[in-house]
Amino acid sequence: MDLNGFVDLFEASVQKTPLVLAVDGDEDNLLLVKYVVEQFNCTLLRATSSREALSLARENQPDLIVLEMVLPKLDGFELVRILKNNGLTARIPLIAVTQLASPREREKILNVGCEAYLSKPYLFEDLEAILSRYLDRLPARTVAAEAEEQMCLLPE
Repeated sequence: MDLNGFVDLFEASVQKTPLVLAVDGDEDNLLLVKYVVEQFNCTLLRATSSREALSLARENQPDLIVLEMVLPKLDGFELVRILKNNGLTARIPLIAVTQLASPREREKILNVGCEAYLSKPYLFEDLEAILSRYLDRLPARTVAAEAEEQMCLLPE
């Protein structure tokens, strides 16, 4: 086996499941998201505040973030702005699953940087449809790919 074949075999053996970060101040809402995310065989990180979400997003660089926009202290709008302006988190798709339901609020949510929007209360099928749109097109996460990405972000 040549070196390229060995690398391909190694990468295939260390593929990781997609990583999803759910952010909501209500534990019951996080459980609902967990139920749906688990159907996609994803690893789920949960945060109950924007500060906790920022820390988890920077440390773990999830493949997708599902968040409530109404959060204490630092609201979801400011959280999205911070994530979109950080080199480590700027490309992570953000899905708002929120109690904000007016057309004006929806427009504001999409304009701030969220890729999709779902109003609470929602049907599991609706969340599944949105998640599948983003999770199905993700490349497999590998240790090698993450290491390469980290090397690109190191200061020279």
